[in-house]
Amino acid sequence: KTIEPYLPLLKTVLKSTDPGTLKWGLDSLRNLAASIADNLPDPRVRRETELATDPYQSKIKLLLFGTTVKSLDSLTPSVEPALRSNDPETRTLAHKTVEAIANARRLARLTSQYEPTPGNTLLPVSKDDYLLPGLQTLLPTLYGNLKSADPVLRLRAMEALEFYETAIWPDRGQVIAAPRDPSPFVRWVAARALGKRIPKKPEHPAQS
Repeated sequence: KTIEPYLPLLKTVLKSTDPGTLKWGLDSLRNLAASIADNLPDPRVRRETELATDPYQSKIKLLLFGTTVKSLDSLTPSVEPALRSNDPETRTLAHKTVEAIANARRLARLTSQYEPTPGNTLLPVSKDDYLLPGLQTLLPTLYGNLKSADPVLRLRAMEALEFYETAIWPDRGQVIAAPRDPSPFVRWVAARALGKRIPKKPEHPAQS
């Protein structure tokens, strides 16, 4: 099945001024991103099961999601007004939606980088562009929210930015001040996000 027939409806819903209708659209988008993420291997939390799967089969899954991923990317910019909503619940849901989309992108990128099964090169390593165009359109608003006087809004923005991973690293100057935020919660998430970018030291060989 494809969501293509529903795209016009979702785009309209995401432009709604009715809070209930808008929240329904955001929740639909978040669930769509979550469904993609749930079907892709995550080496951070599923080490015992998913990584035993043939990388080639994982990439087949990603290929099957191709149309859905493109649809999700085309809808992502529609979240931007909700990130600036005057309704706290709508803003929170919008940031959680961005977080879910960015997480789906992270897993798609990891899957695309898996080497194919030896002897089978049908699926080459893909470029790092899954869901990135749509997510990049939201960066100015997320950076703006990171400077808000509302600590909760700053926290939501930082939580969403954390899942952008390498997409925000070239612009790390926008988040580098976050570890000095007045809110300890923002500082914690910012430190966690920036800490993930620190190259890991190579393991020392065992002493013989």
